[in-house]
Amino acid sequence: EGLLRNANGTNAAYLFQPDKENTEMDFGDKTIQCGRKVDTLKLWLMWKSLGDVGLERRVDKMYSLARYMAQQVNSITDKEGRRCFAMVVPTSVTNVVFYFIPPSLRSSNTSDPLSEINLDQLASVAPKIKSQSQRAGKALIGFQPVKQYPNCWRMVFAGAKEDMMTNETVDEILADIMEFGEDL
Repeated sequence: EGLLRNANGTNAAYLFQPDKENTEMDFGDKTIQCGRKVDTLKLWLMWKSLGDVGLERRVDKMYSLARYMAQQVNSITDKEGRRCFAMVVPTSVTNVVFYFIPPSLRSSNTSDPLSEINLDQLASVAPKIKSQSQRAGKALIGFQPVKQYPNCWRMVFAGAKEDMMTNETVDEILADIMEFGEDL
């Protein structure tokens, strides 16, 4: 008992949050795909499949999508001109870490929308939105603590085929987050 978890598990708190739904169905720590041990093999197989030019194109596309999402996060406002999202940390490689700010917590401070917000209140937003997203069968984006910021959204663009993940897909993801969080 527990052999797969012992062999493959990382117990990464940022991957396996206790406040998400259906944690009993998350078999990530029992699979070889979840850990870093096999990442080099996965990279090599993708490289062999796509070739130098194809891998370069895929990586460039993921960087482009991360930049696009960061731009959207920094620019979307509501009817009153208040920011709907806030970056938590600068985009790193293809990771975009941000908060959705529900209308009840939005500030008129557009240069630093997090400065006037109680982070404990904001921490409860991502789990509620992810729950609704799961029930609706929408994109499942992870949330995790980053530095002093609890439960931030962390969108990682990695390996998606160029035609499957587009700027329009990013727009849909952000629109879904806004829709699910509108009443919070």
